[in-house]
Order: sequence, then C-alpha cells, then structure tokens
Amino acid sequence: MPLVLVLTNPGDSTADRVSVALRDRGAKVLRFDTAEFPLDCGIVGEYRNDRETRTWILRNWGSCIDLEEVGSVWYRRPRQFRVNPLLKQHEQTFALSEAAMAMGGMLRGLPCFWMNHPAALAEAAYKPRQLREAVNCGLRIPQTLITNDPGHAERFLKSMTHGAVIKALGKATIKGSAEDPVQPGIVMTSSVEAADISDFSQVRHTACLLQERIPKRFDLRITAVGDTLFPVAIHSQENPEAALDWRRAGPWLKHELVTLPAEVEDGLRRMLSTFNLHFAAIDMVLTPDNEHIFLEINPNGEWEWLERTIGPALSSTVADTLIKFAHKEPRVGDAVSEPLPEGETS
Repeated sequence: MPLVLVLTNPGDSTADRVSVALRDRGAKVLRFDTAEFPLDCGIVGEYRNDRETRTWILRNWGSCIDLEEVGSVWYRRPRQFRVNPLLKQHEQTFALSEAAMAMGGMLRGLPCFWMNHPAALAEAAYKPRQLREAVNCGLRIPQTLITNDPGHAERFLKSMTHGAVIKALGKATIKGSAEDPVQPGIVMTSSVEAADISDFSQVRHTACLLQERIPKRFDLRITAVGDTLFPVAIHSQENPEAALDWRRAGPWLKHELVTLPAEVEDGLRRMLSTFNLHFAAIDMVLTPDNEHIFLEINPNGEWEWLERTIGPALSSTVADTLIKFAHKEPRVGDAVSEPLPEGETS
C-alpha cells in the first residue's frame, strides 16, 4: 500500500477521520505540519546528475520522512513556517522566504498524486476566473460586477430589481493589529442597496464584488471528491439570520442529501477538471423555480460537519481516492530507509 503524506496542523479533526480510514485500508500515513520547519525539523534535498533525487524531512520527533516514497499528498490545513523570533525583522522576512522556496519547492516537485496541488489551489481561488469557467461549463451564475469604479457600482446596484449582495473576493477574515485593533471575524455576504450608500467614492479604495440577490429555496453545499459528488441541501431560509449567508447559523440548520440534475453534475465535473481539482467544496443555490445557480468553489473547504448528514462515506471516499491514485509503493517502514546524510541523525 502507498505512503500518504497529510499536510495539516495537529488540531485538524477532519484529518484525524481520514487518517483512520487510510490506516484501516492498510495505507501508511505520515502527518506533517509545515509550521515545524525550520525550527523543529530539517530538510535535505540532493539533486545530482549522477543519481536519483533524494529528499528528506528530518524531524526532531517522530519518524523522518523520505519524500521519494510518498505516493499521495493530501493538502489540508498546514500552518505557516516559523522562524526564530529572536531574529531581526528583516532577517525573519528573509528566512521565511527561503523556507517557503525550499520546502515548497521540494514538496511541489514530488512526482505523486495531490489532493490538491498547491498550484491548483492557488489558481482555483480566483473568483473572477471561477465565474468565467462556470459559464464556459454550462452553469448559471448570478449577474456580477467586480469594480472599484463608483459610477459602475452605483449603476449596477440601481439595476438590481431584487436587490444585491456584496461579498469578499479573497480570504473572508479580518484580523486586527496592535496599531489598528478591530474585532476579528469572518466577512459574511451582506445585502447592499444603492439607497444605502451615501458616498460611492468609497468604492475606489479596493475592488468590490457585487452580485444580484438570488431568491433561494435552499442553499447547496456540494463536496466533490474525485468523480464523486455529495450534494447537501442546507435549509437556510428557515432561519432569518441565515437567509442571506447560511454560515450565520451553520451546522445547526437542517441538512439533507439531495440529487442534482445530470447537466449540473456534468458542468461541475468539467469545472473541476478545468482547475485540476480532486477535491472541492462548491456553493450553489436552488431557486424557487428549481434553477441551480453556481456561487463559488472553495478548493480546500471544510466538510467534517457534513458527515452528520452524509455519514462516513465522505472520509472513506477521500481515503479511497488518495490510495487509488498513489503513484508508487513505499519501501519497508515509514521512516527514512536509506542512510541519512553523513553527520545527521534522526
């Protein structure tokens, strides 16, 4: 059975579920958090013309990892690299950059199956491209405007007969600082009307994503694993607080498994293929007229709470996919099986 490398933090309970499923299937599993590097582990990468590439992660605790044995990588929730806090600020910045180039380059270059490769995650994160590809794949989207031009924003909002919403283009979180403390939290999708804005010049500060407000029968959270789609209806309209953004009530809303029309499934699979994604959390809406409207893809979205509705099939499918597409069998043992570089110990 293959060696599966799980890149995530120690508190990731979703990864715990899949790790159990992998081991139940006989796979070798090693879990690694990139925050261990460079303070708590070392790396060695040998790239030569006269022999095969050899790459290791040399851990201060636990098994060292021979990266050349890895058959599949599951990119879940690894944390940022950590460098010595006693370094000067410019030294920390340089050290972090070098750590990212080294560790990132070694991992990205592995000739194995990824769920999902960092390059695919980065490309799929751009919402403007998501919307374009959704239309190309035959899916319906809300009328959308992305702009920092006050005039275009005002005209768009005035043209929306059912109202409009504003949402974040990137990471929907706010964090304060010592110099500018703010209440941290998630930026939710919010209603916005032209009449609510007294000064449209504020739009110039950055790009804004505005969309027509879609009437909902319910929200859809579709978890895609390989070729398998798990569509779950989230009955957000039963709770006024969650009517616009179901995350306001989250797991406490009624959930149920549903089926998707064949043409919607086909469009979603084509879109996943376009972005080279083997996993994604897809948000859609079903309207009162039974139209399926695509909202966005989160290429590394959360799904643990959905197993209360779906059951263990999600964890099992993630594990099966990581095993099925692994490209190599490990050698004996799940630690470094060749001598470490001279002078190094495990």
